[in-house]
Amino acid sequence: LLAQSSSLLDSAARRPEDADPAIARIVVDPAGPERWFDALARERAERPSAPELRPFAGLAVTHHASGSAPEGDAPGSPTFTPDGARILVPHWESHNVIEWDVASGAFVRAIALSGSPLDVAVTPDGLRALTANGFEDTVSFLDLVSGTETSTLAVGNQPTMVVISPTGAHAAVGNSADGTLSILDLASGLELHRVGGLSYAMLLSINFESGAMSPHSPPFAFAGPGRVVHADRYSNRVAIVDVFTG
Repeated sequence: LLAQSSSLLDSAARRPEDADPAIARIVVDPAGPERWFDALARERAERPSAPELRPFAGLAVTHHASGSAPEGDAPGSPTFTPDGARILVPHWESHNVIEWDVASGAFVRAIALSGSPLDVAVTPDGLRALTANGFEDTVSFLDLVSGTETSTLAVGNQPTMVVISPTGAHAAVGNSADGTLSILDLASGLELHRVGGLSYAMLLSINFESGAMSPHSPPFAFAGPGRVVHADRYSNRVAIVDVFTG
């Protein structure tokens, strides 16, 4: 990693293509909040940054040291609220969903959960959210007005993703371990159907610096209010599920 980053920094100097990469030798305290990238930038501040390492379109980066508030370990798939004003990030190790303000980048609140959320989805009105709790085989219903978990519901084995219909009437939950799809009625909070015979691809993100691992599944999608379209990778097909009949 250090050699690659050093090579990026040296690219501005137009080093020969066959030249050995310059190794950046830095000292980082593993117990401190500084990351190797921060230390590299500090040690080589006199050199211009390569374009790949500059902030994109003026966007800034805010760092939060591990263990400091707000605490969020092992993030899952984040999502925006419908108005684009907030972003919700589920954390399966911390059992919470952390909410951020998009415009300012400020921490808003942490919503405590009873499960380990791998994914989160927000209703079109922005008032409620659902999380897929992969290790408890449940979904959590969240009230985004009060910032609380209001209830949970048992679904299939290892739910890894949740998608809400465009009308906000239904939700679909992908259960990766048993290859099923749970169709939920959001008005009653009940499972209407559980469709079997599906397969789910799984991606695993690993941060070698902190040892954090986060599983992800490519999401399916609602095609209008009444159908779910799922790329069934291991069956070499596209599965179309009728929400009303299952």
